Amino acid sequence: MGYKIIDLGLVSFDKAYCVQKEVLSSVKARESGESLILAEHYPVFTIGRLGKKENILAGAEKLNSRGIDIVNTDRGGDITFHGPGQIVAYPIFDLTKRCKDMHKFLRGVEEVIILTLSDYGIDSFRIKGRTGCWTDKGKIASIGVAASGWVTYHGLALNANVDLSYFDMINPCGFNNISMTSMQEILCEEVGMEKLKKGLISRFSDVFEILTKKSFVATCAGA
Repeated sequence: MGYKIIDLGLVSFDKAYCVQKEVLSSVKARESGESLILAEHYPVFTIGRLGKKENILAGAEKLNSRGIDIVNTDRGGDITFHGPGQIVAYPIFDLTKRCKDMHKFLRGVEEVIILTLSDYGIDSFRIKGRTGCWTDKGKIASIGVAASGWVTYHGLALNANVDLSYFDMINPCGFNNISMTSMQEILCEEVGMEKLKKGLISRFSDVFEILTKKSFVATCAGA
């Protein structure tokens, strides 16, 4: 059984979350198949279930001047940043059809990122005990997931052309010793977002061994 691609474009985090929950409910009820939701977000700091607001280093005035929202979420992990130039992928996958193992799922998501970056000649790797993907120049992708009835939601954020200065206003993932990087910084050139999306979709299919049925949803873009 294949999965549907839902490309929301540049959209608010709240809108994307609503789409996730709708798809999640549908998959759990066996009313529809799995989906992979892609998006870019307007600037926002999201805080996971274990997150602490103390990891926001900037004051309210600076946050307002940069137009940054703060959203508490029900995913795992601590605090991260989403913004334009960063690809966010939300796999709504039914683990009862694969393996009821969230750790294995997380390693699979990491593998998707590692393979996608390798297509651009970027070497990335895991660090034991720190979910996400890293390069010699710093962390390049963050992962925070959740599951309900063994159906996953939330997902990964891959820094493509994102403005890295936003990360200076937080302790990314709750750590105060993390340097963040991007594909643009490593390659010294801007990355084509449409090509990157296609590569990411292909690597999801490679890793999770499922076929892709393209069905783009454009009506939610810009919400």
